[in-house]
Amino acid sequence: MLDAFAVRLIAVVMAIVVVAGLLVMFRWEMGGRGTMKLRASTPIARGANVGWTGTQMVSFFYPVVVAIVPGITYGTVLNFSFPYDSALQLLGIFLWCVGAVLLLWCSRLLGSIMTIDGVAEGHKLMTRGPFATIRHPTYTAWVLLALGAAGIFLSYVLLVVAVLTVALARLLASREEQLLASPEGFGEEYRAYMKETGRFLPKLRSRRRSS
Repeated sequence: MLDAFAVRLIAVVMAIVVVAGLLVMFRWEMGGRGTMKLRASTPIARGANVGWTGTQMVSFFYPVVVAIVPGITYGTVLNFSFPYDSALQLLGIFLWCVGAVLLLWCSRLLGSIMTIDGVAEGHKLMTRGPFATIRHPTYTAWVLLALGAAGIFLSYVLLVVAVLTVALARLLASREEQLLASPEGFGEEYRAYMKETGRFLPKLRSRRRSS
């Protein structure tokens, strides 16, 4: 287990990235949001939406709490430990950084449609950047952030949050795909897109015939 000072320093850097990232994403996502009209919405239970927002908040702001009060968030009964667990913490740092970069990338590409639950008027199917190979890279980013944070802080709380994040991402992505593949969404265009892409990771393509 990394010593408390090192983890607090890591948490401070993560907290700075979180605050700066939120400000940048807010600027990208709010542009044109006021004039946006939905032509179809995703049928998602309120509980799932609340749960998803909750996991996002915990994953994002836990580093801030560690940076402020490390004594009650690290090296306590709420943390697990095992031989060579520092290797998991280093892996967690890598996963968290990849997740943060991916989330910012998605936010930059999607802009004002990043946080809507449905299909807006004039909404075109995004197939650039990570969307060229993954249908839901935003969910992938949040899963990486949750797993990374759990690994960095060796936290039982964050481990539970990571499991919930994976489960909710699967549920929400499935509901979104039902809408996007329907006539109210993108129809056949999206169904063709689904065949060429993976849901959360790039699709493992079988060898194509040489002809």
